[in-house]
This record gives sequence, structure tokens and C-alpha cells, in this order.
Amino acid sequence: MNFRSFLFVCLFVSGLFPCFSWSANSRALPEPQVEVLSNGLKIVWFLDSRIPMVDLTLVVNQAGSVSDPEGKSGTAELVSDLLDRGAAGKTSHEFARTIESLGASRILGVDEESMSVGIHGLAHDADQLLELLAEMALQPDFSTSEFELKKTEMLESWSHLGDRSSTLASLLLLEKLQINLSMLAVVLVSSRVSFDLT
Repeated sequence: MNFRSFLFVCLFVSGLFPCFSWSANSRALPEPQVEVLSNGLKIVWFLDSRIPMVDLTLVVNQAGSVSDPEGKSGTAELVSDLLDRGAAGKTSHEFARTIESLGASRILGVDEESMSVGIHGLAHDADQLLELLAEMALQPDFSTSEFELKKTEMLESWSHLGDRSSTLASLLLLEKLQINLSMLAVVLVSSRVSFDLT
């Protein structure tokens, strides 16, 4: 179950059972600042001077696993995993050491519809962190040795999915939820209630 499905299930359950819901005011975000660059890139940020930290994340829509070429499942995941395995002429170890020397951490992820690459660190290092993020996003090395290593790791991991109890439990839960959600959909349709999940 991916994060989006999990979030939907949590929100769905909290809507059905108010005792599981949380206060919307307890985690209210400030209004975001939005800027659209001349190239169409939309920049959204939140300012909070109480914490001297910065999180920089680039999200690329329509670059997730649903965009994998037919017969090449895992392409988006592989690309995401390789973005910090060397960039702008730095080896993966040099790149990692540069980030770690700033006390920062990398954020890489892919879901069904998007890919994200980011970096988290101290606000006074924001210029350096932005430069490192740009290197990961715009100048990844995609070295043959790192590609082969990551591909082997992924294939090995996938071959053992059934060995993990957490994976089997998640698949079973998803199967049960789909059955229950489909039964709920029949009830909603028969009572002429409709909603849009998009």
C-alpha cells in the first residue's frame, strides 16, 4: 500500500469514526507563498522563523511509477534512487559526505504519480543546500557502476517481498479493504450517493 492509499484509508476511517479524527486547528499550516517562474515552474513555500531549519523539495508530477515504460516496472524508483548516487562530477561518497558535513539529509521518493527529491538542513546553509539539490536534480551522474549496483539491490529486494511479514500483512489488509470498500460503494450507489475520489 503506497502512502497515498494509506492516507486515503486514514482519512476515510477518521470520517466514518469521528473518535479517530484529530483537530484540524492543532496542525494548521500558514498560508503558502506561491511564485511562478518564467519557465512555468511553480515555487511554493512556508515561512516559520521559529525553527532555523529548511526543507527544500522538488516534486515532479507525472514522473511516478504509472509512467514506467511497459515491461520496465521500477524505472521511476531506480531513477529516484540514483539521483543522489553521484552528481555534478562528485562520486556518491563525496556527495554524501558533502551533505553530511552540513548536518543535512537527503529526501528521495517516488509514488504512483510523482517523484520528489529534496534536502533538509539548517537555514543558514540554505544556499549550499539549494546548490546540492540543483546538482541532484539537474546533474545526476547515473554512473554505470551505481546503476548496476542499485538495479541488483532492487531485484534482490523484490525477489524477497514474500519473505517479509509486514509486506504480506499490508497486502492482506489492502485486499480486505478493497473488498469492504467495494461493498460500501455498492451501498452508496444503491442509496444514490456519489462522490469523487480524484
